[in-house]
Amino acid sequence: MKFESLGRSLLYRLWVSPSSLLRLREEISVTPRAKMLPTNDDLHIMALTIIGEARGEGDMGMIAVAHVIKNRAILHSKRPVDVCLQRIQFSCWNAVPENVRNLATMAGQLLSGVMYVKARSFAEAAFEPGAIDPTKGANHYHAYTVSPAWADRARLTATIGNHMFYRL
Repeated sequence: MKFESLGRSLLYRLWVSPSSLLRLREEISVTPRAKMLPTNDDLHIMALTIIGEARGEGDMGMIAVAHVIKNRAILHSKRPVDVCLQRIQFSCWNAVPENVRNLATMAGQLLSGVMYVKARSFAEAAFEPGAIDPTKGANHYHAYTVSPAWADRARLTATIGNHMFYRL
C-alpha cells in the first residue's frame, strides 16, 4: 500500500483500531526512542514551524513536518529549536518580503488557538517512544512545485500532501 493512499484516515485508524498498527509497521517506519526530551521552548518553536510550513497540509502533513524536525535534531544532536531556526532551513522563518504574511500568521497564533494546540500536540507526539513516523525517517522535504539541487529521487521516502520527503 502506498503511503499517499493512507491520507487522513491514518490517525483515525490508529485511534479506533489498534490492531491496524501491526499492518502499518510494514508500511511506515517506527521512530526509535528519542535521545532527548524536548523543552517547552523546543515545543513552542516546533509548533510555530509546523504551522508555518504545513498549516494547509492537514494533520498528516503537520505530523510529517514534526517528524522531520525531530529526525534532524536527533541526527545532528541539536535541540529542535536550533533545528527550526537554523538559517535557510525552514522557509517559514526566512525574513524575505514574500514571507511577511506567513511570519505574521505564525506570530498571530495564540497559545490557546486550535491550530497552535494541534501543532504543539503533534510536536510532543513525535518524541514519544514508538511514535509512527509517516516520513519513514526523512530529514528533508520540499513542496512538489520546486526542485532543489539536493533532492535525490533515490532517497525519497514519502509523498504526503504537497510535500516530498527524503532521508539524506
